[in-house]
Amino acid sequence: MPNICKICTHPRLQEINADIISQRISMREIANKYATDDHNVSYSGVRYHKKHHL
Repeated sequence: MPNICKICTHPRLQEINADIISQRISMREIANKYATDDHNVSYSGVRYHKKHHL
């Protein structure tokens, strides 16, 4: 069974994508900014999402 991209299923996907595209903050900062108790966001997850889904 394939893994599901945690960024693609995040409720704030559009904001995350905008932050990635703007490059105003680092991917590590993006991961910290959008991580919640319900949605784990890691640096590697943001990096993978950027490489494969944007």
